[in-house]
Amino acid sequence: MTDNVEIRRFDQSDERDAIELLVAKLPPQRRAGAFEQRAVRWKWQYYANPNNPDGQPVIWVATLNGRFVGMLALHSVKVNTPMGIRRGNWCVDYVVRDDLRGRGIGKQLVQAWMNTPGIALGRGWSTVALRVVMKLGFTLVWGMPLVRFILSRSGTIKVLIKQGSKRELIDLLKVVFKPKRLPGAIGDARVSKTIPEGWDELWSRVKAKHRFTVERDADYLNWRFLSHPFYKYDFVALKSNRLDGVAIVRMTDEEPPVGIISDFICEPDDHATAYSLLREVLGFLNSKGACGAIADIPVAIGQACLSRFPCAIVRDSGIVVYTEETALADHGVGEPSAWYLGRSDSDLDF
Repeated sequence: MTDNVEIRRFDQSDERDAIELLVAKLPPQRRAGAFEQRAVRWKWQYYANPNNPDGQPVIWVATLNGRFVGMLALHSVKVNTPMGIRRGNWCVDYVVRDDLRGRGIGKQLVQAWMNTPGIALGRGWSTVALRVVMKLGFTLVWGMPLVRFILSRSGTIKVLIKQGSKRELIDLLKVVFKPKRLPGAIGDARVSKTIPEGWDELWSRVKAKHRFTVERDADYLNWRFLSHPFYKYDFVALKSNRLDGVAIVRMTDEEPPVGIISDFICEPDDHATAYSLLREVLGFLNSKGACGAIADIPVAIGQACLSRFPCAIVRDSGIVVYTEETALADHGVGEPSAWYLGRSDSDLDF
């Protein structure tokens, strides 16, 4: 354990140190201009979040002899549970200076997170970080399907080579089909830049069929999507006599671009709607020139309809969960099918 380490709440005077530490973790070729961009995102991500309990960022800071050496930042959300609304704390920026790793600082930051009121949630963990939280009592919830839809094999290969994603390249090369290019025309769906009419009623139906959901009210949607400082999102809505399903999507700025399906909202037992909405979304992204799409599809939907998309490469991902409230564990907080989650809930699409 490192001596003279202090763990405390973030103060605005820590902002420059925190951003510099995050930028230092980037590859050298990506650091030019990164501080200024990160500073803009920082104010949106941490100060504008409508779910901050006291209006201030929920960030735990580690200092060693007064020097800023690490941080663990939380993205506050409302979680609908069988016990009522609870505060959720997604860990989104967890970093310790490289030369001080292995000395217990990261563990102390995680313990501060565990002592923060609410449900602790994390996703996209490195092997080292995962080992730390599991030893401290987190539950690992596997089974969240992480999906890459292939619209252009050659375009996807270019993207994966640039990203150095060897594992996904191997997965792609094992696929023997030629992906059918979907039509660009939108059929029954409507695309807009604003929250579609009927959202509240749709979301009420969806969350009623899951035990745990991150609340997607108007304040959350306006902050998370409509006010994002860099990304521009489209709402792809499927309607009959009512709003049946909505996907919230964006395009990356790489060449060729990739579509990101940030949220995929429909009733888990309405497999026909899920299939139709996925087709409409992929058709829309194809019309925008995307070589593929990345999505996190809720478990109940994924198991039912992903097999109908031969252009999909599916891999299980997981979240880590910790709560001291035993009643939540009794209601299945550790079961993947109990959750309705999307990329927008963690930092996978921030």
